[in-house]
Amino acid sequence: MSDMINWHGIVQDLLDNKLDVMSGFQIVEGQREKTTYIKVDYYCEADLSRPYDGPVREGKRPLDHLKRFNYFEVKAYGDTMDEDLFWYYCGRALIKMRKGRVQERKGQMTLTIIAAHKPVKLLKEPEYRFKEIEPWKYYSDWISVLDIYILVLPGLRDIDGGEPMAYLQALEGNPKHRKFVWKKLLSLDLEDKKAIIKVIREIDKEGYMTIAEELRAEGEIRGEIRGEIRGEIRGEVKGQIALLEKLFADGQISRDYYEKASGPLKKQLLELADN
Repeated sequence: MSDMINWHGIVQDLLDNKLDVMSGFQIVEGQREKTTYIKVDYYCEADLSRPYDGPVREGKRPLDHLKRFNYFEVKAYGDTMDEDLFWYYCGRALIKMRKGRVQERKGQMTLTIIAAHKPVKLLKEPEYRFKEIEPWKYYSDWISVLDIYILVLPGLRDIDGGEPMAYLQALEGNPKHRKFVWKKLLSLDLEDKKAIIKVIREIDKEGYMTIAEELRAEGEIRGEIRGEIRGEIRGEVKGQIALLEKLFADGQISRDYYEKASGPLKKQLLELADN
């Protein structure tokens, strides 16, 4: 169920680990749930004079619009974004200007809203002067001291943007499109595929396992992912056996039940070890 997914935490983890890759800048400071008067989902400061030069495959950087001070808000899958919420997000960012010297922040701030659904009505409102930069990226200069961007995740599905874009594409919320998007991402030659896997697994672990097995069968998956799948299955089986052993030791299940339940699991472990 989508309402059981910790969307904010997943995006915050991703920004913690890959904000420099997705922006192309060195991140001086990054904080989730930044609180000064009011809480925002994520805050970071970027050093625009220092481009990111770490390992990464080529690609388009979806967050190349960052300035020195940057605020992020996440609108998760299943939620809608309307005019009232847009005002609220903008207001929270402006209140943040009171931290430190206000004059220093004028014209040096961005608000990026990562939205799982396209806010069609909001984008069409002439008052907010939204311009389409990309089919998935919109910009507004409605507030002169704050650059406002809305990134629409569904618009990224068919984009070939390389590794920096792949991290946002992994945030696919629609179950109807996940398999197609994730299978494509897992087939890419990425510098850090584990980061993609982490996002996918946190959204839908079973879906990830199914896709990874399909890729293995098709010969499109690398050995490290195949080994990870086996390792994770072994870990899960061992955990089930350990639980049965504890229940038996505590007298909560009979020996007969323990042996019947643990036998197939132990056999599965032997099969995994042989393959």
